[in-house]
Order: sequence, then C-alpha cells, then structure tokens
Amino acid sequence: LSEKFGKEKVFSIIAPVASIANNGHVFGKIRNGLFDYAFAANDNRPVAFDLYDSPFGNEPFDASELCFKANIGAFSDNFDGYIFLQPLYKENREKPLLKLYSEEYIDEIKRRATTLNAENETFWGITHKNLNRAELIEKLQQGTKDKKRFENIE
Repeated sequence: LSEKFGKEKVFSIIAPVASIANNGHVFGKIRNGLFDYAFAANDNRPVAFDLYDSPFGNEPFDASELCFKANIGAFSDNFDGYIFLQPLYKENREKPLLKLYSEEYIDEIKRRATTLNAENETFWGITHKNLNRAELIEKLQQGTKDKKRFENIE
C-alpha cells in the first residue's frame, strides 16, 4: 500500500496479539509478555501511540512466524502505530469472515506451507495435503463458538 499510495498516506497499526503462526499455532506473548506488563502497570487503560522511535517500536518484531527471519526488524519497521484496548485474555474469539476462505486462499496456504517447508504441519487441525475449504470452514466455526481468542494466555 505504501508503494502504491506513498508512505505519507498509509498508517498501519497493530493491536495486542500473540506471537502466532500462519497455521494458528500460538508461540506465546509478544516480547515474552513485556508489552502486557507495561500495559498492566498502566491499569490496562486503553491507549494508542506511534511506534516510531518509541520503546515499543524499537523492540524486535516477534508477532508472527516471520520473526525468525533475520531481516524482519523492529515493531516500528513493520507498523506505524500500536493500539491497546484490553488484555489478550479478555478478547472474545474472532468471528471469521468465511467468504475470505476461498479456494484461492486454500491454494495460498498450501503454497506458503511448501515455501516454509512445512508440508507436514496441520492447519487448523487439517493436514496440508487434505486441506479443503469445506472442512476448514467447519473447523473455524467450531473453534470460535463461545471461546476467548487467547484463552490460554494469562
């Protein structure tokens, strides 16, 4: 987007997330809970701020499996701002936009698995070779009912 519209017209944000892989595996809290600790010290009050040249922005980016790549950089290299609304453990489970999970998306997941040499991994509990749209949608619907988004993260 920055290339198409120019950096001055694009402002990307990140909200609290866990360090998570494309296949849904949660590695844990970003920065081993350092961000969570800082927000808790502020009574978990909602806050938004620029990441550029901030203590948060200068932290190494570890919010996705891409963090294992040497050139991924810091949070401010990947996002412009941070918005904190509440702790992760309070977030309701997301309701997936099922129309986004097209056959093309399934093909992209398979491509990524091959690129990452992860063909033997499961994606939402489905093996790479058996991944299909109908089963994926069923798993997504079952997995979100009456659950918190990161219920195992305290």
